[in-house]
Amino acid sequence: MNRKLFTVGLALAGALALSGCGEVVCQEGSKQSCKTACGTGEEVCVGNQWTNCDAPKVEKEICDGYDNNCNGQTDENCECIVGLTEKCYSGPAGTEIKGQCKTGSRTCAAGRWGQCVGEVTPANSEICDGIDNNCDGTTDEGCLCVHGKTDDCFTGPASNRGVGKCKDGTHICNMGVWGECIGQVLADPAEKCDGIDNTCDGRVDEGCSCTDGAKQSCTTACGKGETICQGGEWKNCTAPLPQQEVCDGIDNNCDGKVDEVCSCVHGKIEPCFEGPAGNRNKGQCKDGTHVCNAGSWGPCQNQVLPAATDDCLDVIDNDCDGVVNDGCNCVIGTEQACGPNVGECAGKQGKQTCLNNQWTTCIGGAVPVAETCDLKDNDCNGQVDDGLPQDDGDPNPKCDAAKRISVSDAPDATGLAPAVTLSYTLYPAGDADYLEVTALDDWENLWIPYIGEDGCKPGNSKCNFFEIEITDPTGVSGATYQATVFTASCDDTVADNNYVLNKSSNYIGFQWDGLCGLSSSTVFWIKVEPTSSATTKFSCKPYTLTLRHSRKDNGACPPSP
Repeated sequence: MNRKLFTVGLALAGALALSGCGEVVCQEGSKQSCKTACGTGEEVCVGNQWTNCDAPKVEKEICDGYDNNCNGQTDENCECIVGLTEKCYSGPAGTEIKGQCKTGSRTCAAGRWGQCVGEVTPANSEICDGIDNNCDGTTDEGCLCVHGKTDDCFTGPASNRGVGKCKDGTHICNMGVWGECIGQVLADPAEKCDGIDNTCDGRVDEGCSCTDGAKQSCTTACGKGETICQGGEWKNCTAPLPQQEVCDGIDNNCDGKVDEVCSCVHGKIEPCFEGPAGNRNKGQCKDGTHVCNAGSWGPCQNQVLPAATDDCLDVIDNDCDGVVNDGCNCVIGTEQACGPNVGECAGKQGKQTCLNNQWTTCIGGAVPVAETCDLKDNDCNGQVDDGLPQDDGDPNPKCDAAKRISVSDAPDATGLAPAVTLSYTLYPAGDADYLEVTALDDWENLWIPYIGEDGCKPGNSKCNFFEIEITDPTGVSGATYQATVFTASCDDTVADNNYVLNKSSNYIGFQWDGLCGLSSSTVFWIKVEPTSSATTKFSCKPYTLTLRHSRKDNGACPPSP
């Protein structure tokens, strides 16, 4: 025998527990499979015994839909599964779906069905309550009406129903029997003359003259009134009846005459005026009042009659002729403003006083003066700067309104180009005059040769020169006016093309180039306006412009090439 195996065997034998007979059943803590009728599981060796088999145990059947005792049969000897609920009905088949009948429900407990709860089975007979009590498909058979039903009713003759005042009522079914007819209206035995068919025979107020309560107009000699139908007859007309005259402004006896034999109505008050009719309610004149006493008018009291003439000491129409203080020049002691109240005189009027029925001389106030060109109404006539001198150059303050002038260089008797003299004014204030000048080159010999040239030959260059001179009325050069020349375009602002009149010499000149034998006409514009140093920026006095072609060089033309 192998020693090693023998040693292991002794050690194993020493670890095993012995049975009562010294037999080893199992090793402590070891496991093995086990089974019952319900299935397999596992058990553990404890104290040399197999214990705690966890295979499903055989139980008692408890009617739960399972094979608790594992005998191959489920819920044997059970009527039902515990806790299950189902419909139930103990009445005749088919009645549960008719009338008042309905199914109930029952629940399984301990494998047996419990009592059927909530079912309604057929009654033995109908009880006239509007329900199919016996569940035969017919409701309240054998009953006069359905319990609780409401319907129209009328207990009078059928011929009266719905005619005239007659109308249906309603009754309610109580346990198959109709109750009292409530709310119906039956026919009266006779008509009541009230506009209603009381007898319900289709005729209204037969035998009546009128309908009670109806109204219609009625008249007497004194006027109209109203009468009312009572008991089928017209009664109590409210029209007034004739009375004795009592001088009250009313035709009491209704004979078409008011207060005959009376001068007036006693106690009546009216306005009165005893002066001429044409003076009434004019000026100081006013009506008074008088009172009627026993048909006669009393005296006119508190009237104001016209005076013989107006009183010049007041401003009242005393003689009531519609004119205040006629015959009077003014009211003594009164004052009034005088003098013009427009332009420079506005708010500066004087005063004059009424003395001895005449206005005194106007004292104080502004005095109109002659117009000056200052945008003011100096003569206080409501017009500004009116009557001041103008010419055909005024007003043309815009470049597009420039006066067109032509100046030719064709020589006059002196052999020189003639000068063109123009006289205009700057008016109104702030004006500027524009001239559009065409310098006509009509004579080919009026030119300034370049240095070194001895004559104008075709193809040679030439220099044209133009002079402008301005003179104001004072004769002081440039003191009031200045002229600006624009050669590129109207009102041009390019500095190189602008030439301003020399204020010390009152003169300006400019040149342009051309070719001999060809016309070298040009167009330029002149703007005349007040100088910036002038006391005012305007002048209403004339100025003179002298325009001419010139052969003076004055250093304006360039040297010849």
